[in-house]
This record gives sequence, structure tokens and C-alpha cells, in this order.
Amino acid sequence: MRCGGRERGRERAPDRVGMSVSTFDVLVELIEPRCGCERRVARALARDLVVVGAGGRASFMNDYARGVSASTLARALSDVSRVCRVAAGTMRVVVMRETTFVVNGRVLQSREGRNRALVSLEGDAPEAAGKGLEEKVWRDWERIREAVVAKMGENEGDTIDLDEIIETNGIEISPPTIAGLFLDFPVVYAFENEAMSHAASVLSRSDLTVHSISCHKVDEGEETMRDENVYGWSIPTQFAEKMEKSTEDTGVSRWYSKSAEILSAYNFMVSHNIHRQSAGSSKIVF
Repeated sequence: MRCGGRERGRERAPDRVGMSVSTFDVLVELIEPRCGCERRVARALARDLVVVGAGGRASFMNDYARGVSASTLARALSDVSRVCRVAAGTMRVVVMRETTFVVNGRVLQSREGRNRALVSLEGDAPEAAGKGLEEKVWRDWERIREAVVAKMGENEGDTIDLDEIIETNGIEISPPTIAGLFLDFPVVYAFENEAMSHAASVLSRSDLTVHSISCHKVDEGEETMRDENVYGWSIPTQFAEKMEKSTEDTGVSRWYSKSAEILSAYNFMVSHNIHRQSAGSSKIVF
């Protein structure tokens, strides 16, 4: 099931994006030798970097360029920022449990998060997070945001250790909850760190509605990158309709449109896809 349709990417982005279409190719030529990765990986990194650099997302997670270390990516960000016309230090590499995120600090500062829906996985089945859990999530998220932003101006070229921030600030919410907030998901799974195994079991037993953005590159009428899902999040189908309706204007549509606008400016054909995943069809591990 698809919604939103494909958006043609032959026009330049609005002035506020502030990047030329050729920036993508310049980034690919920069990243490939600096990161020592295959061209296909360099193109994927360039795609995500232009979206985060232009403010389409607060961050992206590098879970596909396995051979590119966090430190290598951090050292390249100064030149990446220059190419993307982003102020030095705006984009930084943040590491949590050996998972690398590239974060736009300016955008992160604006992400208070309370316009997002929280789904608790601490009970026997998914349910809307109660007041106590909500308060804990927003309290911990504020501490994390403040600590990360404070470190953005320090030691440019180094990584920011999110595990240290979590320990120092007594953060109780789980890494998957933190990741969902960093990645701008309109719906975030909320649970404490000690409930990770239980939460994965609850989610594995649930029917899910999965939203994703897929895209492929088109240059001079030729497809130069295959169509693939690049960003995505899920919500339990049992109450997806209600929650999607309540977050559509400020959540789901914004999640799609901001990234799609920037990708389209770089000649990507973009679509918003929705599909259903039956309970038990895949094992979820946090």
C-alpha cells in the first residue's frame, strides 16, 4: 500500500535548503576515498548527509556502512559541512552502544519531542504510554538533548559518547527509545532499559503498520541508484489509525515531506510507503 505518490525530483529545492544539486556528487567524490568505502556506500552516506545537513532530519543512523567507523566519519564531517554549506560543528557524530548517528545540532535543539506519540511496551501488549512513563521519557530526552548540544562545540572531529551522557545523567529510558527520538520518528516505542527483552517480545507478537520512505536516484533520465527503503518506523496496527490521525499534521506528513523535499532537489524519485507486517512474521531484537 502506498500513499503520497512519487514526487518528481527535477526541480531545485527552495532557497532555504541552500544547496545546489551538484552538492551530492561532490560529496560522493569526497566520501569514497576519505571513508574507504565502495561507491554505492558513499552514495548512500552522501544521500543521508545532505538530508541531515539541510535540516530534513535531526539525525541518521549509520547501520549500513559497516566498514566506516565512527571516528572516520567524524573526521570527514568538517569537509562534508563545508560542501553542504553548513556551519562547522553543526553536524557531529554521536555513538550509542557502538551504533553511529550523525546529528544536526541546530535541528536537535528544536526537537523537544512532545508532539510525538509514545507507545509503551512495558505491559503485556502495546498501549499508549501513561503519564508517568511520558514524564520520564521527556525528562530524560531533555537531559540528553542539553548534554549533546553542549558538547557540539567541543573537540570538533571527535565523536560524542552518548553512553557516557546516559550514565552521567542517570537516563532510565532504553536505547531504542532514545534512537527513535533522535531519528524523528512520529511514534516512538517507550520503555526502560531493563525492559528491553520483554519489549522486543511484545512487539514481535504484534501486528505492525510500517511507514517507510523509498527513493532512487535519476540523472539525465537514467536511474543511477536502485529503489530502496531508506527511512522507516512502525506502529502497532491495533491502534495505528487513531494515532496516525492524531499525529498526521505535525508528525507523519512532516516526517515524510521534509526529507522528500530535500531528496527531490537532488534528483531522487521519492515515495512514502505503508505496509502491514503480521505478528510473528519477524523476530524483533533490541
